[in-house]
Amino acid sequence: AVVSLPVVYLSLWRLDRKNAGLLVAALVFLAFHYFSTIEVMGGHARFYAPAIPLVAAAAMTGSDRPPSWRRLGFHLVFAIAYTVLVWWLFQHRWIPDNKVWNINRVAPALYVAYVAGAWLLVLSPRKLAGAATYAILFVSMVGLWVAHPFSTRTIPSDEAYLAAELGHRSGFHGIDRLARCIGPNIAIYHSEIGLPGVAMPEAEITDLVGLMTPAFAFGDVSFDDYCLADPPEAIFLPHRNYKRLRHAVQSSQCLRGYVRITKGGSPLYIRRDLMATLRACPGR
Repeated sequence: AVVSLPVVYLSLWRLDRKNAGLLVAALVFLAFHYFSTIEVMGGHARFYAPAIPLVAAAAMTGSDRPPSWRRLGFHLVFAIAYTVLVWWLFQHRWIPDNKVWNINRVAPALYVAYVAGAWLLVLSPRKLAGAATYAILFVSMVGLWVAHPFSTRTIPSDEAYLAAELGHRSGFHGIDRLARCIGPNIAIYHSEIGLPGVAMPEAEITDLVGLMTPAFAFGDVSFDDYCLADPPEAIFLPHRNYKRLRHAVQSSQCLRGYVRITKGGSPLYIRRDLMATLRACPGR
């Protein structure tokens, strides 16, 4: 909504049947996801971002009649209000900042680029529309470069990538110890399935979020129903983004039969009857 507001404003200012159709299409798309999609993981904006081209197209239908100097007062008020709104939302953390969890982090430079682009977009008269286009592109590129500086990197091997990911992401701490000490073909519960599947390809990994286990996604079974019926050897607590799921696992009866052996965002729990085997295994 923050990104799209300036072009929505221009669309409404130059509203016609085509604009209205595109805006309605964007709203239908947003409603579809909001009411009928289970938005797994963080960064929920990615589910709605595909509506931005529709909104941009709605603003483009009036591109042959850009803001005139006579309407400068209206557009100036909007630009100031938009700037204050973005600043207020950022200060009160209603929109992501650079201090939240990394999957939702947004650098302040990008918001500066949004606001600067909005000023150029709504305040450029017909004679300066072409120059404003290049100015908006320039501002966007600078904001993106400041937020995410360019660097040249070589593509690592699969093994090196896996080792790096498992090393710095706390949600997988202990998985190498599982494979070495408990065995490769065990049952694991995790809110991730990609990296655990690559790290332990012979394991049976249950996806707690539901992408690969629809019974969880649609609430057909509770965590205890599933876990108590066939307790796995290991359970990784779902990471912080899954608040309700995390609470369900932590308060479950099944988890009482496990011992936590790691810390971090997704600590690892081992079934109690396997602790002796784990302690006897060489290495930490």
